[in-house]
Amino acid sequence: MKKIFLFISIISLFLISCEGPMGPAGLNGLNGEDGLDGKDGEVTCLSCHSDANLQSIRNQFTLSSHYAGHYDKERYEEGGSWSSSCVRCHTSPGFIDFTSGATAVAATNPTGGFKCETCHGIHKTFETTDYALRVTTTSPFIAASTVTADFGTANLCASCHQNRTAAPVANSEGKFNITSTHYGPHHGPQANLLYGIGFAEVAGTKPYPAQGSATHMKSASLAGKCVSCHMSSYGNGAGGHTFKPGLDACTSCHTGATNFDVNGFQTEVQDKLDEIRDILVDAGVMSGNDVDGYHVNAGTYAVAYAQAYFNWIGISEDRSLGVHNPTYVTALLDNSIDAISTK
Repeated sequence: MKKIFLFISIISLFLISCEGPMGPAGLNGLNGEDGLDGKDGEVTCLSCHSDANLQSIRNQFTLSSHYAGHYDKERYEEGGSWSSSCVRCHTSPGFIDFTSGATAVAATNPTGGFKCETCHGIHKTFETTDYALRVTTTSPFIAASTVTADFGTANLCASCHQNRTAAPVANSEGKFNITSTHYGPHHGPQANLLYGIGFAEVAGTKPYPAQGSATHMKSASLAGKCVSCHMSSYGNGAGGHTFKPGLDACTSCHTGATNFDVNGFQTEVQDKLDEIRDILVDAGVMSGNDVDGYHVNAGTYAVAYAQAYFNWIGISEDRSLGVHNPTYVTALLDNSIDAISTK
């Protein structure tokens, strides 16, 4: 037994001692190929997040009606119950849902004013093009679903700024029932007026232009439609993200213009709007005054009165005083005046 143990011990020592000292290091192997450089996070971020860019845009936005209307606590957050159709354009979460294909959720006293990500998809790819518009394609008009118009880079604007209600149509007795003091096309019907569709085209001596024929709609120099004028180079509190048209955007076509009332056209439109208003007030269709404002009275009227009111409130709330589509607006107003002046 002792001999076996001794034999195992000797064999173990032999096995342990068979590994000699480490030899000299060999030559280094060839270097591998370099990988691709990573993106410079600071440069990518600063393309947006710089005082010269992001802060400037934010400052411009505070001058816009979109900012004023959606950050006013009394007007915005204490507005009671908001339907899905209102929320989808009047709140940031609702608009994001709407443009993502989801149904905007009705809300009570909604919060959350417009911000960068309302209109832009950001922080998705972290590329310099990360702020792409949420809406780029065309879609049918809400109140004229058989018609689709391409507003170029302003398709996002047009998705909200359009009629929600169709123009009045006479019943079998030639009348129309207005059921609400809030009746009208919408507070922002700009896309419809620009394209020339959806208002009450009362028969008359002034012909209506073909849909989409307005210079501001079809001009090659205005490929961005709304954007071309309302987001021109920022200066003097207009252009850029104020969304207020700058006069420089007009003078590129209207050489020598010193204001938006080119050749007194806006003054003429306002005079015609005032004439329609006064006729409707005298007829009892409208009530109000210059201090407190005017509203329509619920009731059943000859359809010409309802159509004239529809055109009056829509053109008034378009706020361009006819500039968006001068020929269409002139025909709407002149024919409306002729129709109700004979009542």
